[in-house]
Order: sequence, then structure tokens, then C-alpha cells
Amino acid sequence: MLLAICRGVIEESGAMTTSEVVLIDMAATASANVMRVQLIVGNTSLLIEAELLGQPSLRANGNKLTVRRQPRPKA
Repeated sequence: MLLAICRGVIEESGAMTTSEVVLIDMAATASANVMRVQLIVGNTSLLIEAELLGQPSLRANGNKLTVRRQPRPKA
């Protein structure tokens, strides 16, 4: 997918020199890294909400997404 994005941008921009192609590659890689970090932050926030606030956590079960209730701590 990342390669397809790079090739598309290279074709659209008409990048001819090596430095232009490297710049496009770096931008696509940085974009992929940002998405990866956002995924990690989102997953961590869901876990924190489930643990601290007693909200149900989301669990992937095959292709279905199920809600799994966390047991309440005993007082």
C-alpha cells in the first residue's frame, strides 16, 4: 500500500530527480508512522478507560467486534 501511494505521488508530481523521489518516500513513511502511533494511542486509551472507569472493553473476535464487560472490583 505504501509503495502504491509513493508511485502515485511520484507520477502526479512528475518527480524526476533522486532527491524528489526520496522526499516523497520520506513523506509517505512519516505518514505511515503517524498512523501507527495514532493506533497505539487509541488502543491504549481504550484499555485505560476499561481498566480505570469500568467501561466495557472492545475485543476483536475473528471478523466480529464484541463488547466484553470487565468485572467490577470488589470493595
